[in-house]
Amino acid sequence: MPEPLLTSLTRRPVSGKRVPRRPLPTALVVVVVAGMALSAWHPYDSTTWLLETVWVLVGLPLVVLSRRWFPLTNLLCCLLAAHALVLAVGGHYTYAQVPLGDWVQGGLGLARNPTTGSDTSCRASCPPSWCGSCSAGPHRCAAVAGWRR
Repeated sequence: MPEPLLTSLTRRPVSGKRVPRRPLPTALVVVVVAGMALSAWHPYDSTTWLLETVWVLVGLPLVVLSRRWFPLTNLLCCLLAAHALVLAVGGHYTYAQVPLGDWVQGGLGLARNPTTGSDTSCRASCPPSWCGSCSAGPHRCAAVAGWRR
């Protein structure tokens, strides 16, 4: 007679040997927890921080608790950690105010958003039926602006 699912999931492997620990996922959990702690310290807006990082706050414990039954590759662990850190940085500053964008803008002499100038704005380049405060999306507006030049 087969065992119930719950008892078969909570037992150790039949061989009795422990599954070897992998140091990389443990180190990545430490890095993500430290990044989350730093991003939670004086964020630009607490509500924005919570909304941006709730996926990390829920997902990290789920991944850690399910590691025995759903082991992840090192590549996937690295990608999840990188994504969690991007969410933490975006939650701390809000994505519009991340300093990296200002550094790139200053270093390359670029405008942060070149499609928002007065003569290339959404309202100047798109028909009113397409844009209500750029609700059609910047890709559509930029495409139309490029077609009219």
